[in-house]
Amino acid sequence: EKLPENLRADGHWFWETRGDEGDGGRSYVEWPVKLGSGVDSLSTVIESCQGICGIARLNRGELNYDPFVGVGFTIARDEMGRPTPVDVSDWGGICITYKCDLSPTLVLVLDDSVSKLLDDGYAFPAVALPKARTGEITRCYSWDKFQLPSWFRGVPAYWSDNVGEKAAQRLVGIMFKMQNKPGEYAFSISY
Repeated sequence: EKLPENLRADGHWFWETRGDEGDGGRSYVEWPVKLGSGVDSLSTVIESCQGICGIARLNRGELNYDPFVGVGFTIARDEMGRPTPVDVSDWGGICITYKCDLSPTLVLVLDDSVSKLLDDGYAFPAVALPKARTGEITRCYSWDKFQLPSWFRGVPAYWSDNVGEKAAQRLVGIMFKMQNKPGEYAFSISY
């Protein structure tokens, strides 16, 4: 896919820095190696794991919902280095190869203006992945499989149908979100 001239492909992995801490949670990811610095801080993890791996340490803290963490990557950045939405609808969907001690979700991360409409980003379109505790599995999902969470009641009219397809037209990133009861859950994502 050719990006517009003012954008450059990104693909740098990140972990959800907001996570559940904004609501009083104390969850974090324990990495298998020391992190690097700067925009490539996860490069040491990627090299060690041949992808991304770690232990999601979910801690409820003061939350009134199950704690969570997430790892993901941005698709493109603008000239100033800011994550920028791009139209990737011609991809048809997403495939992921992973192993995880819990049932994670694959989340489509959208730009800030949409985030505000979708419960400040908590209600991004997502698809539930099966648990893969005993071995790595690959799953592929077309855009139409991505839906807003069933608990989200304030769905704006535009987002009431074809959610995944609409999200793919303004996608900023993709996140592997792990949310469950407090505990330790190993995970790995291959590339």
